[in-house]
Amino acid sequence: KRFGFVMEDRIGEVRCHALAMRQSARVVKYIIAGRLVARDMDLFAPPSWLAVHIGQLNFPDNLDPLIDYRDVDGREWLGKLRAAMTHAARQQPTHQQVLDQHCRG
Repeated sequence: KRFGFVMEDRIGEVRCHALAMRQSARVVKYIIAGRLVARDMDLFAPPSWLAVHIGQLNFPDNLDPLIDYRDVDGREWLGKLRAAMTHAARQQPTHQQVLDQHCRG
């Protein structure tokens, strides 16, 4: 068994090895620089691949060097996102209010 695939015959072995090499290259890029590689016909989108990596306790050793060239200030964007989520959460009824409205007869 290699990379989760059972190799039953020579053709299957070659196919499985090629797939394992592509997948291992993806993992190496993530571990070395935190880079999530997106491909056409991918099983998951990059956020889902990130969840897979985190779930398998794969964490990058370094930041992607391309991060210095981005034009988005992540801290500012996350701050705005936090403010919007906090505002929306404050508009929601409390747990007790929901229970009182829907569960008490």
